[in-house]
Amino acid sequence: RRSNRVVHAVDLRNHGRSPHMPTMTYKEMADDVHQVVEEVCEGVSPIILGHSMGGKVAMEYCLRYDAWLSGLIVVDMAPVTYE
Repeated sequence: RRSNRVVHAVDLRNHGRSPHMPTMTYKEMADDVHQVVEEVCEGVSPIILGHSMGGKVAMEYCLRYDAWLSGLIVVDMAPVTYE
C-alpha cells in the first residue's frame, strides 16, 4: 500500500554531512532533529524512526516534543544505560 508520507534521512551532529560540534548530548541531538522537523514537515506530525543511537535520540525527541509526533519507531535499541 502506498503512503503519502515523505521520508527525510537526517545525519545526527558529528555524523555524515551534518555539522561537527564540540558536544553531542541526546538532548542536543533531539533539538537538532526538531529543527529539521520544523523546517521540513510543514505542519504534518512526523513519524520519527531511529536506529541504534538514533533510537535513543528518537526516544529523547518523543519525551521532549511528544505533541509534535504522529508516531515513534525505535529499532535495535533498548531504553537502558549501557556500561
